[in-house]
Amino acid sequence: KDEYGFEYKCGTDFIVSGKSIRWMTGAGPESGKTYTVKYTAEGNEVFDVDMKRGNTDTVSFKRTLKYSDVADNLKGFSIKSGTTTYTYGTDFTIEEDGNDIPKITWLSGHGPTNGMDYTVTYTAPGGETFTKDLTRGSTSSEKLEMNTDIFTYSGLEGKNLVITTEDGKTCYEGTDFEVVKGENGQAVVEWKAESAWTLPDPEVLEPDPNNPSGPLVSKVSSYTLKELKSDGTMEILGSVKRTQGDEVDLVSAGITRNGSGGSITDVTYTQTTEDGKEETFSLLYKTVGGSESLEHPYLSVDTSDGKTFLNWKVRPAGDAITPPADNASLTVSYTYADTEFKLDDGSSGLLHALGLDLKDEEHYTAAQDAKVLIDGNEVEISANYIDYDNDILKGVRLDFKGVGTVSVDVSQDTDKTVEAIETFVESYNTLMDWINTRSSEKQVNTDYSESESKNYLSHNSDDFHTSWGLLYGNSYLRSTKSTLRSIVSQNFSFTFKTRTSADPIYGDMSHNGIKRKTLADGTEADGTANLRIALGSHVANITITSSDTLETIAAKINSEDPNPNTNEAWSLHYNDEDKGLYKEGDEKQLEALAKKKQSYVKAEVVDGKLVIKQGSTAGTEEFSLSGTDALNALKMNTTYKGLYQIGLETTSDNYGMSGELEFDSQEFLNAMEENPVETEQLMLAFARKMDTQMKTMLQSSGGYSGTLKTEISNIESQITSIDEYLEKFQDRLDRMEESLRSQYAAAEERISQLSQQASAISGILTQLSGGGNASS
Repeated sequence: KDEYGFEYKCGTDFIVSGKSIRWMTGAGPESGKTYTVKYTAEGNEVFDVDMKRGNTDTVSFKRTLKYSDVADNLKGFSIKSGTTTYTYGTDFTIEEDGNDIPKITWLSGHGPTNGMDYTVTYTAPGGETFTKDLTRGSTSSEKLEMNTDIFTYSGLEGKNLVITTEDGKTCYEGTDFEVVKGENGQAVVEWKAESAWTLPDPEVLEPDPNNPSGPLVSKVSSYTLKELKSDGTMEILGSVKRTQGDEVDLVSAGITRNGSGGSITDVTYTQTTEDGKEETFSLLYKTVGGSESLEHPYLSVDTSDGKTFLNWKVRPAGDAITPPADNASLTVSYTYADTEFKLDDGSSGLLHALGLDLKDEEHYTAAQDAKVLIDGNEVEISANYIDYDNDILKGVRLDFKGVGTVSVDVSQDTDKTVEAIETFVESYNTLMDWINTRSSEKQVNTDYSESESKNYLSHNSDDFHTSWGLLYGNSYLRSTKSTLRSIVSQNFSFTFKTRTSADPIYGDMSHNGIKRKTLADGTEADGTANLRIALGSHVANITITSSDTLETIAAKINSEDPNPNTNEAWSLHYNDEDKGLYKEGDEKQLEALAKKKQSYVKAEVVDGKLVIKQGSTAGTEEFSLSGTDALNALKMNTTYKGLYQIGLETTSDNYGMSGELEFDSQEFLNAMEENPVETEQLMLAFARKMDTQMKTMLQSSGGYSGTLKTEISNIESQITSIDEYLEKFQDRLDRMEESLRSQYAAAEERISQLSQQASAISGILTQLSGGGNASS
């Protein structure tokens, strides 16, 4: 609303983008004029702020801190002046000023001197921070009208989010957790399956610091959500308590069977005891008087909304079992309801006569895993089939009907592959042609009169006489074309569960591409190459020298030296947040670090080849390798990185700017024959990238529409706004026309009156002229 009381509507007179107001052409207050923005939030909380008109105006609503908000947490106040910090209760107190605003009261003899600047900070229990800069006055009390920006889930979009825990761990969005929108618009942290129960720690019972000899008290770990800024600093966004229920994703664990139900029968973990022995502990059952009981101090299993949860309990005092360490692996035992079958002889006694009614272990056999030998590779599986995505015969499903041997010839259906790619290229080029046409089409105006049509010189083709296409220059089409061209022309990187040298490697690396170098004084020194291994946030740069052999390289990758300053592979076996635990010569610290040791990536030498593979704690995440010289020396380099290497590239039409593709099927078949595995990996990487882009454009999720749907909606909104603007403009023209007509009518009437007056004056002058002559 402007200073004259006129209201402007969102979508008609202006649109909102993020925190910016963008005015429609011809709408809004005059430049420099003051107006008020009002926003009604959820719960009918109303915010307003006064603004001055610009081309684009940024809105920032503020919330004032009230005394009633802080009355229960006055110790959350701190004051700093220069390097001096003042403490609540010792140097100052906080009181209410009568209008629910907190005020500082300095205690006698404490606080900065008059005229000195100081900063007041208040940290709310949830982590929200308020600050205010003040100058010490002559009075002992000053009001604290502190405020901070309000944010909801939408305020977190586009931020690089991390979580820090009380014990110093750092968790990363996308790897350890996701932030989603809750029912009331608040931000909700959802832990990844592999992090849900380990970060942060579950609830425990511990001694009361105020009464160490008294009963144990419950402690629930909290964690803090922060934004990781580009300069490396972190800004606190909020703090919450750890949720105690962790979902067990049975489907991802392979526990699926149609038409049957089942239940979790136990949860166990294995750890090494002080004497070096491995011991397995049950977390769900405990043994009481020689028999098992479901009453256990750690876990209970609950099912809600079709999902299964492990609910952590408070650990009782004096419990002998050590809880699982961070990142320890849990084993969930599951029993199907239909894993038993029954025989019924109709009470004839036949089962007893045959000995089939006996229930001891000698007379029944539990289900066992199957062992299958495929091309000399032994595979152990827990089902009676291997599916299409198996690691040995990808694209082939085998169903096992019984014990025996079978011969199968598997060949590639190259004709079907080529046909599928040709179909894709045809569809892709059709899309590119449509984008090119819609982005640039224009038509010379042919709406001429008959006389103009006879004169070709009047057929102007300048911008004024040209009809542009409805999507001419559309930024969304331009960005879509650019994105698709980038996907087609990019080099793809690959990740692996296991990566093995293509051929055996003999001798040291000086015989395999990493040459020794000659120094200025004529002596020789080792040449070096760098092998980068990355698995999520665990990144190591291994230096490979000319003197290294496969065995020494494997030893470097496997090095568990606890010193992060000297061990290049440190991050492959430890977590970065534990670097502070290393203290040379401090046995206690080194022991604590050793307990946190992990196995993310391992290496070994098999048949003259280097094998790099996931470690036991890597989970499902795959690792990547980089470093051209090192990979070439280890024969782990990839031949194909881009589609242009296997016959699929952009045409030269319009100097390559058309964006359309051409496919050389013979070059593709040659690649399939020479290196089928890498060709498949490259095509799958391209297909996944293209699929992700299409889903981003077309699919909606989490309350957000696909980018294409959003663009269509924006254009429809613009059309509606333009129609409303035209309607208003037409209304203004109608009013202006009516006003001009009224003015014209009034002018006509006035001119008539003036004409009559002129005639009368002319008559009088004539009479006066005649009278004068008579007198003379």
